[in-house]
Amino acid sequence: MGRVKGTMMLGLVRAIRADKTRSWDTTLSDQDREVVARRILPSSWYPFDVYKRIFDVVMRVFANNDPEAIRRIGREYGREIVGSVYKNLVIPGNPMESLKKNKIVFKMLFDFGDVEFEATSERSGRLEISGFDPGFEGFYYIFAGWTEECLELSGARGVRSTFVARTWKGDPRTVVEFSWVS
Repeated sequence: MGRVKGTMMLGLVRAIRADKTRSWDTTLSDQDREVVARRILPSSWYPFDVYKRIFDVVMRVFANNDPEAIRRIGREYGREIVGSVYKNLVIPGNPMESLKKNKIVFKMLFDFGDVEFEATSERSGRLEISGFDPGFEGFYYIFAGWTEECLELSGARGVRSTFVARTWKGDPRTVVEFSWVS
Protein backbone atom coordinates (compact mmCIF):
# COMPACT_ATOMS: atom_id res chain seq x y z
CA MET A 1 0.00 0.00 0.00
CA GLY A 2 2.72 2.49 0.90
CA ARG A 3 5.36 3.35 3.43
CA VAL A 4 5.52 4.89 6.89
CA LYS A 5 8.33 6.88 8.50
CA GLY A 6 10.31 5.26 11.29
CA THR A 7 9.05 7.93 13.67
CA MET A 8 5.69 6.14 13.65
CA MET A 9 7.33 2.73 14.22
CA LEU A 10 9.49 3.66 17.22
CA GLY A 11 6.84 3.64 19.96
CA LEU A 12 5.22 0.46 18.67
CA VAL A 13 8.48 -1.44 18.47
CA ARG A 14 9.47 -0.21 21.94
CA ALA A 15 6.16 -1.49 23.34
CA ILE A 16 6.60 -4.90 21.72
CA ARG A 17 10.15 -5.23 22.97
CA ALA A 18 9.02 -4.31 26.50
CA ASP A 19 6.30 -6.98 26.57
CA LYS A 20 8.06 -9.92 28.19
CA THR A 21 4.95 -12.15 27.91
CA ARG A 22 5.57 -12.20 24.15
CA SER A 23 1.80 -12.49 23.62
CA TRP A 24 2.33 -10.85 20.26
CA ASP A 25 4.85 -13.39 18.99
CA THR A 26 2.46 -15.73 17.17
CA THR A 27 0.64 -12.87 15.44
CA LEU A 28 3.60 -11.28 13.71
CA SER A 29 5.06 -12.51 10.44
CA ASP A 30 8.76 -13.26 9.96
CA GLN A 31 9.09 -9.89 8.19
CA ASP A 32 7.44 -8.14 11.17
CA ARG A 33 9.74 -9.88 13.66
CA GLU A 34 12.74 -8.89 11.57
CA VAL A 35 11.70 -5.22 11.71
CA VAL A 36 11.06 -5.44 15.48
CA ALA A 37 14.52 -7.00 16.01
CA ARG A 38 16.50 -4.33 14.22
CA ARG A 39 17.22 -0.71 15.04
CA ILE A 40 14.41 1.59 13.93
CA LEU A 41 15.64 4.80 12.36
CA PRO A 42 13.18 7.72 12.64
CA SER A 43 14.08 9.06 9.19
CA SER A 44 13.86 5.72 7.35
CA TRP A 45 10.80 4.41 5.52
CA TYR A 46 9.17 1.09 6.45
CA PRO A 47 6.45 -0.97 4.72
CA PHE A 48 2.98 0.17 5.76
CA ASP A 49 1.66 -3.39 6.00
CA VAL A 50 4.34 -4.19 8.62
CA TYR A 51 3.45 -1.01 10.53
CA LYS A 52 -0.24 -1.90 10.46
CA ARG A 53 0.30 -5.44 11.77
CA ILE A 54 2.58 -4.22 14.56
CA PHE A 55 0.12 -1.43 15.38
CA ASP A 56 -2.78 -3.89 15.56
CA VAL A 57 -0.87 -6.18 17.92
CA VAL A 58 0.15 -3.32 20.22
CA MET A 59 -3.40 -1.94 20.35
CA ARG A 60 -4.79 -5.39 21.12
CA VAL A 61 -2.23 -6.15 23.83
CA PHE A 62 -1.91 -2.71 25.46
CA ALA A 63 -5.28 -1.07 24.77
CA ASN A 64 -7.57 -4.09 24.42
CA ASN A 65 -8.72 -2.51 21.11
CA ASP A 66 -10.68 0.09 23.12
CA PRO A 67 -11.03 3.23 20.94
CA GLU A 68 -10.77 5.61 23.92
CA ALA A 69 -7.67 3.86 25.24
CA ILE A 70 -6.17 4.10 21.75
CA ARG A 71 -7.03 7.83 21.63
CA ARG A 72 -5.20 8.29 24.97
CA ILE A 73 -2.17 6.48 23.53
CA GLY A 74 -2.35 8.91 20.60
CA ARG A 75 -2.26 11.82 23.06
CA GLU A 76 0.78 10.38 24.85
CA TYR A 77 2.56 9.73 21.58
CA GLY A 78 1.69 13.22 20.35
CA ARG A 79 3.18 14.74 23.50
CA GLU A 80 6.35 12.66 23.08
CA ILE A 81 6.86 13.35 19.38
CA VAL A 82 5.84 17.00 19.40
CA GLY A 83 8.21 17.55 22.31
CA SER A 84 11.10 16.33 20.18
CA VAL A 85 11.08 15.50 16.48
CA TYR A 86 8.07 17.56 15.36
CA LYS A 87 8.34 20.63 17.60
CA ASN A 88 7.34 22.89 14.72
CA LEU A 89 3.87 21.29 14.58
CA VAL A 90 2.79 23.32 17.60
CA ILE A 91 2.42 27.08 17.23
CA PRO A 92 2.23 28.45 20.80
CA GLY A 93 -0.86 30.58 21.25
CA ASN A 94 -2.30 29.62 17.86
CA PRO A 95 -4.29 26.36 17.93
CA MET A 96 -5.79 26.96 14.47
CA GLU A 97 -2.38 27.16 12.81
CA SER A 98 -1.32 24.07 14.73
CA LEU A 99 -4.40 22.23 13.44
CA LYS A 100 -3.58 23.27 9.85
CA LYS A 101 -0.08 21.79 10.14
CA ASN A 102 -1.49 18.25 10.36
CA LYS A 103 -1.52 18.10 6.56
CA ILE A 104 2.23 18.74 6.43
CA VAL A 105 3.07 16.27 9.18
CA PHE A 106 0.86 13.56 7.66
CA LYS A 107 2.80 13.86 4.39
CA MET A 108 6.07 13.60 6.32
CA LEU A 109 4.94 10.38 8.02
CA PHE A 110 3.17 8.53 5.20
CA ASP A 111 3.94 8.46 1.48
CA PHE A 112 0.25 8.03 0.61
CA GLY A 113 -3.05 9.50 1.75
CA ASP A 114 -3.97 13.11 2.28
CA VAL A 115 -5.32 15.41 4.98
CA GLU A 116 -7.38 18.49 4.19
CA PHE A 117 -8.11 21.24 6.71
CA GLU A 118 -11.15 23.48 7.01
CA ALA A 119 -11.71 26.10 9.72
CA THR A 120 -15.35 25.95 10.81
CA SER A 121 -15.28 28.77 13.40
CA GLU A 122 -12.78 30.74 15.45
CA ARG A 123 -12.32 27.76 17.77
CA SER A 124 -13.06 24.77 15.60
CA GLY A 125 -11.89 23.04 12.49
CA ARG A 126 -12.12 19.76 10.69
CA LEU A 127 -9.58 17.41 9.21
CA GLU A 128 -10.55 15.15 6.34
CA ILE A 129 -8.40 12.11 5.67
CA SER A 130 -8.63 10.49 2.24
CA GLY A 131 -6.62 7.98 0.24
CA PHE A 132 -5.56 6.20 3.43
CA ASP A 133 -6.33 2.67 4.63
CA PRO A 134 -10.14 2.85 5.04
CA GLY A 135 -10.46 -0.01 7.54
CA PHE A 136 -7.63 1.05 9.85
CA GLU A 137 -9.93 2.27 12.65
CA GLY A 138 -7.30 2.26 15.39
CA PHE A 139 -5.04 4.60 13.47
CA TYR A 140 -7.81 7.19 13.15
CA TYR A 141 -8.22 7.19 16.95
CA ILE A 142 -4.45 7.63 17.36
CA PHE A 143 -4.64 10.52 14.88
CA ALA A 144 -7.51 12.15 16.82
CA GLY A 145 -5.66 11.82 20.14
CA TRP A 146 -2.41 13.11 18.65
CA THR A 147 -4.22 16.15 17.21
CA GLU A 148 -6.06 16.85 20.48
CA GLU A 149 -2.74 16.89 22.30
CA CYS A 150 -1.13 19.18 19.71
CA LEU A 151 -4.03 21.61 20.10
CA GLU A 152 -3.63 21.64 23.87
CA LEU A 153 0.12 22.11 23.58
CA SER A 154 -0.56 25.14 21.39
CA GLY A 155 -2.76 26.68 24.10
CA ALA A 156 -6.27 25.39 23.36
CA ARG A 157 -8.33 24.40 26.40
CA GLY A 158 -11.30 22.05 26.57
CA VAL A 159 -10.36 20.28 23.33
CA ARG A 160 -12.90 17.83 21.96
CA SER A 161 -12.96 15.76 18.81
CA THR A 162 -15.82 14.03 17.04
CA PHE A 163 -15.80 11.69 14.07
CA VAL A 164 -18.43 12.91 11.60
CA ALA A 165 -17.53 10.45 8.83
CA ARG A 166 -15.67 7.14 9.10
CA THR A 167 -14.25 5.08 6.28
CA TRP A 168 -14.41 1.94 8.44
CA LYS A 169 -18.19 2.46 8.56
CA GLY A 170 -18.45 2.88 4.76
CA ASP A 171 -18.01 6.64 4.36
CA PRO A 172 -15.79 7.74 1.45
CA ARG A 173 -13.38 9.56 3.79
CA THR A 174 -12.80 10.02 7.50
CA VAL A 175 -13.65 13.46 8.89
CA VAL A 176 -12.79 14.56 12.41
CA GLU A 177 -14.08 17.82 13.87
CA PHE A 178 -12.03 19.48 16.60
CA SER A 179 -13.25 22.25 18.89
CA TRP A 180 -11.97 24.03 21.96
CA VAL A 181 -13.40 26.55 24.42
CA SER A 182 -10.45 28.90 24.81
